[in-house]
Amino acid sequence: MVSKRGIEANPDKIKAILDMEPPKNVRDVQKLTGRIAALERFVSKSGDKCLPFFRALKKVKNFEWTSESQVAFDELKKYMAEPHLLSKPIECEILYVYLAVSKQALSAVLVREELKIQKPVYYVGKVLHRAELNYSVIEKFALVIITASRKLRPYFQSHKIEFLTDQPLRNVIHSPKASGSNQEVGGQEDKVEEPTKEEKPKEYWLLFFDGPSKTKGSGAGLVLQSPDGFTVEYAIKLDFPTTNNEVEYEALIAGLGLARTLRVKNLKVCGDSKLVVFQVNGEFEAREETMLKYLRIVKAQMELFEECLVEYVPREENTKADTLSQFASYDAEVCSGSVYYQVLRTPSIDAKLIAPIDTRATWMDEIKLYLENGHLSPNADEARRLQVRALKYVLIEGILYRKSFVIPYLRFLRPDEAREALREVHEGVCGQHLGGRALAHKVTRLGFYWPDMKHAQDYMKKCDRCQRFAPIVRQPPEMLTSINTPIPFAMWGWISLDRFHSLVPKRNSCWYGIPRVMVTDNGTQFNSAEFKSYYEDYLIELRFTSAAHPQANGQAEVANRIILDGLKKRVEKAQGSWADELLPILWAYRTTCKVSTGATPFQLAYGAEAVVPLEITHTSSRVQQYEPEANEEGMQLALDMIDEIRDEAHAKIVENQKRASYYYNLRVKERYFREGDLVLKKIEASRVGSKGKMAPNWEGLYQVKTVTGHGSYKLQTLEGIEVPRSWHVTNLKIYYI
Repeated sequence: MVSKRGIEANPDKIKAILDMEPPKNVRDVQKLTGRIAALERFVSKSGDKCLPFFRALKKVKNFEWTSESQVAFDELKKYMAEPHLLSKPIECEILYVYLAVSKQALSAVLVREELKIQKPVYYVGKVLHRAELNYSVIEKFALVIITASRKLRPYFQSHKIEFLTDQPLRNVIHSPKASGSNQEVGGQEDKVEEPTKEEKPKEYWLLFFDGPSKTKGSGAGLVLQSPDGFTVEYAIKLDFPTTNNEVEYEALIAGLGLARTLRVKNLKVCGDSKLVVFQVNGEFEAREETMLKYLRIVKAQMELFEECLVEYVPREENTKADTLSQFASYDAEVCSGSVYYQVLRTPSIDAKLIAPIDTRATWMDEIKLYLENGHLSPNADEARRLQVRALKYVLIEGILYRKSFVIPYLRFLRPDEAREALREVHEGVCGQHLGGRALAHKVTRLGFYWPDMKHAQDYMKKCDRCQRFAPIVRQPPEMLTSINTPIPFAMWGWISLDRFHSLVPKRNSCWYGIPRVMVTDNGTQFNSAEFKSYYEDYLIELRFTSAAHPQANGQAEVANRIILDGLKKRVEKAQGSWADELLPILWAYRTTCKVSTGATPFQLAYGAEAVVPLEITHTSSRVQQYEPEANEEGMQLALDMIDEIRDEAHAKIVENQKRASYYYNLRVKERYFREGDLVLKKIEASRVGSKGKMAPNWEGLYQVKTVTGHGSYKLQTLEGIEVPRSWHVTNLKIYYI
């Protein structure tokens, strides 16, 4: 019941409990527990109060109402005689939750604060069963948090909730290494004290190093052994002149770096060089400038360990490291597959360590700060959003991890770390230049995570090797462009025919008139001074098709293919006599009806069909009915009707072109470039570079100089040298940097 005072329990339900007689059987106990359940939100620590009643329910056959049950029944009546008045929370105010645990029950109360007075809003109770009874205290507190959050979900979703407890719950929730079994914690009702455990002795990794110098070459040997017997063997060849002491220091520095890579905390270093060992321990003084530089590097690396000891051992106890150094000093790699091999090109004292640090703030910093000390934004919405997001992350030894379905935890990577991880997996020692999706999946399987997985796709697109060996795209890059010439013989398509190239155009001009446009391939015959003079004299526009793109000169190419097919069948073995057979083939081509136009080329040119030799030898009907005067009159009439024939042919061509364009354009994925874009050229089109299965598919780099037409570009090298001819988009590919 809601009133001005607050939320009150139903008086009838309270009266039903107060008027009850002590239960005499199991059914009476069930009635009692049911009536208590109806008023559960008003009952503090309901689990503890009802525990004796639940025990009585277990004895179905031998029911017994014990003195303990009677005492609990009397206390319950006394409590219900003056029930608590619950308060109604105000929108968006902060609510508090108090937690309590006992051996067999859990309790929680949701309260609000008004004028510095805390008023209850809701009571929650739970009785522990079976395995829950074996929980530690800290685990019981975690369970009561889960129970309260489920029971009070509407309040948790609309208010900011603060848990008030003396338990280290934040460490348990956000750190998988924290456990109640190894912590000394005390609840509000009982206290658990764990017996003190004896400290285990420290376990040290052992590092043996050796590095003799020889006239033919120097080498260093390392043997790193873990406390449980795991051994790493390393052989290092020094590809620069050194002395014995310098080689020993190089071996020591490399060994310390190897131990740091394996995250060793306690290390014991053993070497047979008294000078190096005693200088590191401070027993000898380093006077030479070179030794001082090496000593500073060693001291700096030793400070990175929790404990690092350096001891001298006789050469007889350092035989394995000595053997590895002997192997490494040879010119060839003779180490077995179980030994790691490395070549150093420069001394450690000359190497410049450059470690770029990405100090830009990321959203992971907010989560990390919240998990460390509970810092939240003053804005309630932003704070709530951060709390929800932080549920997916944990902080382990200062490193942020993300909870995963693949493996337990994925280490969170900053942007610069993510780029380094992608580079190593994509093109490192074990890289195979995977695609973007496979690359991101592999990095995730290795235990790493970064917020924007799209970086993998971008990284793959910018990889130089991936771009040069990318598969050739066969998908059309632009819409089909149909060529229509409303004026007959206004545009010619021309293919070079060896010695006839200088004679045929002039003859064609006499037969068919002067064209407006001449489209040809990139043959040198049509780029000579003689041809240029001829085109300039008659104001003919000369157009060259894009290199390695004969589709731009398609009509001439198709005609040329038909002519060549006929020539091959006529000349057979005497291929040198093809010029004698050219005119008959051309005559056959011009008198053959074309499906695209429904007429012969001869009819479209002159308005009437040509008389072929067959009609003369076998006397066709029109040859029999031939009359000179009627024929002359018919030819003149045909010339008047030629426009109609051409219009019909043009309509058929347009219809066929529309049909072809529809099916062609379904496969088109448009690509285009702008001036200044970097591109690669298809090797099979440019015909440069190596060939074979292992050769790349693209070569370059080039820059788009000008856009010469639809899908056609002029290119230049990065030095500004123009590439001859224009290149079609089919043979080009954008280059990402």
